[in-house]
Amino acid sequence: MARKLTQKDRLPPINLDLADGRNVTLPDDIAGRYLVLLVYRGNWCSYCMRHLKRYQEKLLELEELGVQVIAASADTQESAQAAAVESGITFPLAYGVTEEAIAGLDPWWTDDHHGHYVHPIELLVLRGGTVFGSMYASGPVGRMDVEEVLTSVRSRERRRLVQQEQAARA
Repeated sequence: MARKLTQKDRLPPINLDLADGRNVTLPDDIAGRYLVLLVYRGNWCSYCMRHLKRYQEKLLELEELGVQVIAASADTQESAQAAAVESGITFPLAYGVTEEAIAGLDPWWTDDHHGHYVHPIELLVLRGGTVFGSMYASGPVGRMDVEEVLTSVRSRERRRLVQQEQAARA
């Protein structure tokens, strides 16, 4: 039985279809990079879209640190494409996420007038594919702030560079 991922867990393999027609398998396809995986309720959720826009606003800073941002929902491909255009989101949006596809994340799902959708899961995954931070919400609120991600990655990168310098001198 799956359980919520916590620090030091390995991100299970996840295959996602991207709105631009590509496909990505995590964590393998982002090896050597940090990953912020933002599983969101759908483009109809104003909380979710506001949150994704905050990541878009900081995308250049994230990319300079070697962070790949990918967001995923149960939306249709057309809906994900429209959300990207309407919100100015340029990082990959995955669509059509199913219970089977992300079962290893142990998500919470809901059925209501919006359809069948997943509640927010946000993961910061290290370069080697292990989880550094996780956030699971049972509703629309409670998110991993982009500033927290930036602070965490900057701190880890400073330590990594110091360790590399020390190893080079040894």
